[in-house]
Amino acid sequence: MAIDASFLSTPSREDAGNEILTPVSPAPNRLRKGLKLLAYAAIFLAALILFTVLKLPDALVANSVLNSLNTNTPYRWQAEKISARFFLLPHLDTEKLTLEGKGMSTMPPVVFDTLKLYPSLLSFIPWAGSVNPKLSFDGTAYGANVKGSARTGTNLSLDLNASNVNLAKVTPLSQAGIDLQGLLNKVSADFDIENNDLSKAEGTVEISGKNFVLDPAALQIPMALPVMDLGNVEIRGKADKGKFKIEHFQIGGAGKDLEIRITGEITLQKNALFSPANLRVVLKPSKKVLEAVPSIQGLLGTLATPQADGYYAMRFTGTLGNLGLPRPDK
Repeated sequence: MAIDASFLSTPSREDAGNEILTPVSPAPNRLRKGLKLLAYAAIFLAALILFTVLKLPDALVANSVLNSLNTNTPYRWQAEKISARFFLLPHLDTEKLTLEGKGMSTMPPVVFDTLKLYPSLLSFIPWAGSVNPKLSFDGTAYGANVKGSARTGTNLSLDLNASNVNLAKVTPLSQAGIDLQGLLNKVSADFDIENNDLSKAEGTVEISGKNFVLDPAALQIPMALPVMDLGNVEIRGKADKGKFKIEHFQIGGAGKDLEIRITGEITLQKNALFSPANLRVVLKPSKKVLEAVPSIQGLLGTLATPQADGYYAMRFTGTLGNLGLPRPDK
């Protein structure tokens, strides 16, 4: 007689009542509790930081940063108005900020109408016994827009970009007795200076501009030269281990009152005025200038060598502070 297999596999009521249940793990509950505690801690810290920032006098912070820059850089920093801003990206707002060199520096004072300074706060901490402030900036000066970044202290670096520089508003030029008008479309400089020593400078500079007009009378040249329409300006140069090479320098062009081209090299020194220079200058005055001052052709014939294309070539050797008189060059 066959036995029904389904009957053998069916559990009894007693076995069904004694079925073992798998316990539910408490891990998800613990995870939720941990996340809540973490969120509460984050909210508390954020509130604490916000409260502390709101209670900090912005004048105290602003003056502290400014004093640090004065102490740890080779420049004097002065501002008519300065305030600190903490939200979004901490920075200083300044108005009429004057930057000038200390001691024997030949740097003329530079005045920024407005300038925002974004300091790297960690760079103001004397980790190795000295402070090397780092900051980025943007603002306006002499009607131009300026922006870039800088590192000061032992090793200097500068990344500067400016546009729409109206030379008529650049007061250091007029104070130096230079009556020059024009618009610089682009001013770009990127330099690294080890140990504040120009003789170790590395970097590049590029300048381009238009509508240049020069009044030679302000230069006190013993010759009644007319006001000159110079047109465009293009300058490019590169410093390598303190040797600054002029790659391209041209003022004026065809149809302008004066055309000047310069090539050569400057060996930079700690004091820029003592930097030896070896420069070749090629120039060509227009017919208008030659007719206005007939004696200029004879003077150029003495100081320079006439070229077949109507240009005059001369060479300057000396220092930036005293180039002396030119001599004829081939």
